[in-house]
Amino acid sequence: MARQMAPAPLTGRILLKRVLMFTALKLALMVALFFLFFSPPHRPTVTPSAVGSALFDASPAMRKDEGL
Repeated sequence: MARQMAPAPLTGRILLKRVLMFTALKLALMVALFFLFFSPPHRPTVTPSAVGSALFDASPAMRKDEGL
């Protein structure tokens, strides 16, 4: 039976390299998500009239029930 070697312990330099690598990967993914879903072209236009109509106009379900 072949004897398996134990993995090398994480020294300070190797651990720092891994932490920096995963931090850079996480930052790159967060930037990609921002540009894919939250960038200015994906935001709706908000005007006072749009907010007023969204808050104070009756919903389509309420309009349908009024005829009964």
